[in-house]
Amino acid sequence: MAGPGELDAAAGRRPGARESQLRFGVLGSLVVHRGEQAVLVGAAKQRSLLAALLLRAGRSVSVDELAECVWADNAPRRMVSTLRVYLMRLRQLLGEPELIETTSTGYVLRVRDQDLDLGRFEDLAGRGMAASAAGELDEAVALFDRALDEWRGPALADVHSEALHRVEVPRLQERKLDIEAARIDAVLRKGGHRGLIGPLSRLTEQHPLREQFWAQLMLALYRSGSRAEAVDAYHTLRDLLAERLGIDPGPEVEGLHSAMLSRDPALDRAPVAQEPTPSQVAPVVADFMGRDAEAEVICGLLDAGVTSATVPVVTVCGPPGVGKTSLATFVARQCHERFPDGQLFADLRGYSAGVPRSTSSVLTGFLRALGVPPEQVPAEQDEQAAVYRTLLDGKRVLVVLDNVAHAEQVRPLLPGTPGCAVLVTSRQELRGLIVTNDARLVPLGVLAPGAAVALLARILGEDVFAAQSDAVKRLAELCGHLPLALRIAAANLVGRPQLDVAAYVREFRSGDLLAALSAEGDEAATRAAFDLSYAKLPPPVQATFQLVGHIPGPDFTPEAVAVLADMPVVQAARHLERLATTNLVQRKPGGRYHLHDLLRDYALLRRAEQARDERARTVGTGCAGGGSARRPSCVLRVRESGAPRRALWRCCPS
Repeated sequence: MAGPGELDAAAGRRPGARESQLRFGVLGSLVVHRGEQAVLVGAAKQRSLLAALLLRAGRSVSVDELAECVWADNAPRRMVSTLRVYLMRLRQLLGEPELIETTSTGYVLRVRDQDLDLGRFEDLAGRGMAASAAGELDEAVALFDRALDEWRGPALADVHSEALHRVEVPRLQERKLDIEAARIDAVLRKGGHRGLIGPLSRLTEQHPLREQFWAQLMLALYRSGSRAEAVDAYHTLRDLLAERLGIDPGPEVEGLHSAMLSRDPALDRAPVAQEPTPSQVAPVVADFMGRDAEAEVICGLLDAGVTSATVPVVTVCGPPGVGKTSLATFVARQCHERFPDGQLFADLRGYSAGVPRSTSSVLTGFLRALGVPPEQVPAEQDEQAAVYRTLLDGKRVLVVLDNVAHAEQVRPLLPGTPGCAVLVTSRQELRGLIVTNDARLVPLGVLAPGAAVALLARILGEDVFAAQSDAVKRLAELCGHLPLALRIAAANLVGRPQLDVAAYVREFRSGDLLAALSAEGDEAATRAAFDLSYAKLPPPVQATFQLVGHIPGPDFTPEAVAVLADMPVVQAARHLERLATTNLVQRKPGGRYHLHDLLRDYALLRRAEQARDERARTVGTGCAGGGSARRPSCVLRVRESGAPRRALWRCCPS
């Protein structure tokens, strides 16, 4: 069994893990040792409690979860107080009460991976996966053997907890079988098929419905010259599945069977492992321009990872439609040579009409891109993250995380050791990453006027620009120099029989600008991009945003918003900061704020839509014109009375 000091120093550590003289074991009977001396945990419910905390070491376990593990459906009436007594006695028994911490949601056991057999198992298994993916088969087999040696018998063999044996024990057993299959796969690739026939025969007897073991047995028999026995193994599996489950073998087994029947030469040789170099970043968008300065800054920050002791994290933030993803793609391609081991990319769909992507889904995709076979990808997110960080250890890979909504989406996807770098795009500033991961923020605004005009000229054609330059410049102004709006307007123009930019500008000015800036598919519309950010705001902040659209002048202060909204200045400032962190307003020097022209139109549109809906509800309830009708909005009072405007003068003199 691997000693606690043999763990790789670069391996992932549980957050907040404490130094301890205690050693714990759950892969077999539940054991606790202080040095060479056993610590007896005799009470059955204390054993269940300790096991539940150990299986989730480093993570907070709620009172309800602990109660289910200890009592199942028979919890006492004074469950919480009884649980506290059990925890107090457990702390006294262990002799290191600080290991079990009380959190806002429950309790957490702070123990290092090397002090828990499950932690050592996962560390060794993750390193074995990484070695196997890299083609270091001897090293992989040795690591897998050490991982499996951590098992002393069935997990939690002497812990009487219905909940743990229903959920956790099967999960641990499944993980063990995954590692056994990964070890066998490495041995097969090494050419050790003859020595696997006996072990695989036993495994197929013990786990007759696990197709992976049958496929490995078929291949081992075939390569050993026992081709008839290999075909017999297939028929045995097929009959078992038909009898017990009413299904046929899966594609892997069927494909192997067909290859054996056709005597495919590829079966006679083990595949030569080649370490994959993922390249998941999409091509740079056509006509990308105007971002050279920002790209240079980002590349410089990412380059810090070559010599830094930490993983550099760079967050590109900006309003919807400003081109954050395009810039990230451009930078990733520019930095290709600086990260020779590959580029990983994931759209986390933080601001999307669909459901945000789960961290586990992203990690699964990354692991497969890094060479881990699908059947060897762990099911649990923590295990996936451990393998992911192990695979990236010592490599130089750029990880691009696009469309992030909050910092918690990013943290599990950060590499564990220097050399790699992470580029994030978000409409939020993600200040949590700045605090905990020293992330660097690169704000992204609209294009400079010249770059916006150049983009339109590139899409429409230089001949169109030469003939209608004034109209093209006016169109760029109406689009607010926002890249998404510019591209949609140009696409709408290109689709017309005649490229009359001036006529399009007249239509543009006379109608609904946001409606005009739409293309096929809601996701491509400028309003749709704004809607996704707006929907994330709390209702009071949404109301403040609507009011901001009515403030005259190029910029304004919290005092102006406070007058409009009839709220304290402190509250108005808080709302504006929330809008600024989501990039729906922009900060200006002197504590002032600015609203982009298209966002101003959007705020007014939202205000009008809300007023219309309120009128419809009022009419529907029979209150129209009655004393209970809603009083005029503060916006109307500002427009109808001179006093509020005088109060606003110092706040927005324009």
